[in-house]
Amino acid sequence: MCGIFGKVTRDKAKYSFVRSEIENLFKLSTLRGKDSSGICIRDNNKGSIFKLPISAEKLIKHYNFNQFCNKALEESKNQEFISFMGQCRLMTNGSSIIEDYNLPTKFGEIIAVHNGIITNSILENDSAFLFNKLNTLFSKENSIANSAIKMLKDLNGSLNIACQFEKNNKLLLATNNGSLYYYLDKDELVYASERIFLEKHLFKFKYEHLDIVQLSAQKALIYDMETGDIKHFSLDKDQYESIEQMKKLKTNIDFKYFKRDINQLKKCVKCILPETYPYIKFDKDGVCNFCNHYQRQKLKGEESLLKRLDKYRSKDGSVDCIIGLSGGRDSCYGLHLLKKKYGMNPIAYTFDWGLTTDISRKNQALMTSALQVEHIIRTPNIIKKRRYIRKNVNSWLKKPHLGMIPLFQAGDKDFYHYGRQLKDELNLELTVLCSGYQLEQREFMIGFMGIDQPPVRNNHDFYYHPLSTKLKLAYKYSLEYLKNPSYINESFYDSIRAYIISFFAKADFLYLFNYIPWNENEINNVLKDQYGWISDKGYGDNQWRMGDGQTAFNNYIYYKLAGFSEYDAFRSNQIREGLITRDKALRLATEDNEPKFKSIKEFFDLVGLPFEEVMRKIETIEPIF
Repeated sequence: MCGIFGKVTRDKAKYSFVRSEIENLFKLSTLRGKDSSGICIRDNNKGSIFKLPISAEKLIKHYNFNQFCNKALEESKNQEFISFMGQCRLMTNGSSIIEDYNLPTKFGEIIAVHNGIITNSILENDSAFLFNKLNTLFSKENSIANSAIKMLKDLNGSLNIACQFEKNNKLLLATNNGSLYYYLDKDELVYASERIFLEKHLFKFKYEHLDIVQLSAQKALIYDMETGDIKHFSLDKDQYESIEQMKKLKTNIDFKYFKRDINQLKKCVKCILPETYPYIKFDKDGVCNFCNHYQRQKLKGEESLLKRLDKYRSKDGSVDCIIGLSGGRDSCYGLHLLKKKYGMNPIAYTFDWGLTTDISRKNQALMTSALQVEHIIRTPNIIKKRRYIRKNVNSWLKKPHLGMIPLFQAGDKDFYHYGRQLKDELNLELTVLCSGYQLEQREFMIGFMGIDQPPVRNNHDFYYHPLSTKLKLAYKYSLEYLKNPSYINESFYDSIRAYIISFFAKADFLYLFNYIPWNENEINNVLKDQYGWISDKGYGDNQWRMGDGQTAFNNYIYYKLAGFSEYDAFRSNQIREGLITRDKALRLATEDNEPKFKSIKEFFDLVGLPFEEVMRKIETIEPIF
């Protein structure tokens, strides 16, 4: 999640470089979080902390930061050692405006930073819960190793920590998923959340060698900052217990919306698509053209998958691929298969663009810690991304057009970009994605832009749309921008980038569910029974796309204005694939389409939209039926 880093040095010749190294590690680690940042500078005498609810790029330019560093480093220049530890925070639970949520911070005898999510924390501030527990144990045990092991015994989630113990000038590094790397020399120790950060840092400051060690999952070390003595130990943690299902929260909504009756819409007699679905036509028997032209997905088969994975599988257990991890069912199950069934050694990566839900983050933590898989996070300026969404929603409300709704989530397309970039940075040749299977195809999104496209075959990527479709889509979007100039706001270039990434960047990934079938019951059972995977009950029984914060809002608009949503397309594809009956699809879609006001309100709160005002505006928009 967040980016943590630090250094201890006893080499007085290196003291003068400490300020520059702090700034460089801040700049490298900021890819993992931009919501707040902080630093602790410590010597064998005392430690000082400076943190603000701003990105690291802004923090290192802040006047008070300069003053803080000058004072701390001046006081440390004659001491036995200098150490620093910092964090670039990705905002999960708790606002970065509240100082207690930002790290580093002092908890009794320790000063600490934390990357990860504790899913069974009794406090909203899971870092405070974690380190208060560690401090309490240490005050009783007087043993860092025993305290760390006991602390982890009852915790669920992901944990990568760096803790300085004031009492004995020891540094603890510990991880339960392997997202921590360090460099060790006779007089110094440097650590960071990712190997690539450390490599770039060591190269820039011309360290004697570039030997970087990964602190493996369920491992820890204690480093004596005064002497350089180091002790490695195993956290020896038992398997995580299943997490209790989250209690369903009640949403405080004092008003009701008039629900239009859509039961009179003509629907296909084979699937459940209504007459309002773009470019739908019914034959004399009442069957729609999408059913008549549909071809079941021709899976490439497990044998083909094994042959392809065999080309990349490492022989010595080293990392051999990366896999996208959203925290939803498909990606979590895909990670399970890749690691457990197919014997691959992946690194998981997430692009957290500001609408990844907290439950998704907890599921990411559950999976990576249980499977002992390193987890890399990439995040943009989340505050800015959320502001883009708010501006585009407000622009859409001025001149509503169903084809422009995908603009709301344009900011998430860097997920594909980082799938390529990280593969290159880590010198790997394979990126695995678990979005897949033809069930997810939604022709109506392009159809609402006035484009009738050929039937989808075998779950092809956006890249494989005909060039004519791509150009028509660009033309149609341009017309809407001209008709509604408020779309030309600060998000404009971000939206263009999303279009290019989606349609013109080659789809050079392995889509797992293009090879093997998608079995909903098996996926649900494995994830819940083996990992304690958490469902978002506020999202409903259908957990498809539960990890996308805007989904409930988008589908509410489609359903209110067009009489169907993504779920109707999903259930119709399930019918065509022979997975469910039409009667069951009708029943499930009715449940799917129940307004998820709690999720919508959470989305509005994140991006800064007034819930009641926006929802009432949508009520005034004339539907297309």
